[in-house]
Amino acid sequence: MSRIGNKPITVPQGVEVKVDGQVITVKGPKGTLTKEFHKNITVNINGDVITVVRPNDEAENRSLHGLTRTLLNNMIEGTTKGFERKLEVNGVGYRASKKGNNLLLNLGYSHPVEVEAPEGITFDVPNANEIIVKGMDKEVVGQTAAVIRTKRPPEVYRGKGIKYAEEVIRRKEGKTGKIIDDYSEMEIIHHTTKYVEDRYSYFSILSLTPIISGVVIENAKYSLNGAQIANYYPLGVSNEVLKGKVAKVSIEEGIALLVKVF
Repeated sequence: MSRIGNKPITVPQGVEVKVDGQVITVKGPKGTLTKEFHKNITVNINGDVITVVRPNDEAENRSLHGLTRTLLNNMIEGTTKGFERKLEVNGVGYRASKKGNNLLLNLGYSHPVEVEAPEGITFDVPNANEIIVKGMDKEVVGQTAAVIRTKRPPEVYRGKGIKYAEEVIRRKEGKTGKIIDDYSEMEIIHHTTKYVEDRYSYFSILSLTPIISGVVIENAKYSLNGAQIANYYPLGVSNEVLKGKVAKVSIEEGIALLVKVF
């Protein structure tokens, strides 16, 4: 962190920085932020350049050095440009809306969930499935977004809930049963990948929802890559595994029945 701490900060035009002991106030076009910093760190202002100084190279002071510089730079950026954090609402019937300055969330509970906007925070709802948290203080913006996410964290099987826009949910394969008789083996495919060995004579994919999409079949006589299969069209029926190979079958959206014939 010391390398970060050694970097000077240039104060943009229209921004005023005042140092009163360990209390620093930054005033810019979007407003004013005040923060008290650790007594071990010194902040110097020379014209429009700010430098942060530590007393020695002890581990704690090196950490405080970089942290202070980062927080001070965030204060300047917050009062000039501001910060924002985007969240997505996923799920049938799940939606977000504004109620005055507050956020109103319908998340499958018996009643809507209301989130109050902390001081200095505003909510934007461009559509029912998108939330933007805005404010000058980066820490408060992040904390507020985290609180919203806790109202319905994304579940790992279907991805329903509230997640950060850049967040990737690693979905788990749900528990599925198999039906086996003397002639075939059947199982459900839902956001999962299944494998078919060449000991089966042939296999079929039957859509249990109106449409399944993102269908991928590899190592088979009839391969597919991101295809759609409708439940009224026999695409995906009576396929064969290439000799000596293991076919790979997966879908992104929808529910299908995989039938493997001995």
